[in-house]
Amino acid sequence: MATDVQSSFKWYSWLFLGLELVWSLGISLMTHKTIAPPSVRWIITAAFIGLTLTFGLIDFVLSSDSAGRDDTPVDRWTIVHTLAGVVFGIWLVPLIYVLMIVIMWECFEFSVAGFGDQEVIANRGVDIGVAVGGWLIVVVALMAINHVPFPLA
Repeated sequence: MATDVQSSFKWYSWLFLGLELVWSLGISLMTHKTIAPPSVRWIITAAFIGLTLTFGLIDFVLSSDSAGRDDTPVDRWTIVHTLAGVVFGIWLVPLIYVLMIVIMWECFEFSVAGFGDQEVIANRGVDIGVAVGGWLIVVVALMAINHVPFPLA
C-alpha cells in the first residue's frame, strides 16, 4: 500500500529535504560559472529534474515495496546520481562544492527516515562516485573545448 510508505515520512523529513535542496541549489547558483550554452544547461537540468521526480513518484508514492532499491551497490537511482554530477558539471560548479553537496546528500539520506536510511554502504559509495564521475566527464570535455581551468574551488 502506498499509504504505508508515505506514513513512514515524518513532517521533519520533508522539512530536511526542503532545506537540503535549497542549500544545494544555493551553493550551486552562487558558485557556478557560465560556460555551456543556456539551452544545453537547461535541457540537461530539466531531464535530471524530470527523472528524479518520476523515480520519486514511483518509489515513494505509487509503490509500497522498496525491493530493488538501496540494497545493492547499483540501482535505478544510480542514473539520477550520475545525472546530478552531469548537471553540476554543465553548470561548472567547482569540485569542492560538488563534493560537499553529494556527501551532504548521502548524510541526509542516511539520517532522515524514508529517504535512504536503509541503503547499504556500497550504494552510498557508488552514489558519490558516479556523481563525481559524471561531473568530471563533463568538466574535462568543457575544459578541452573551451580551454577553461580546472574548477577546483
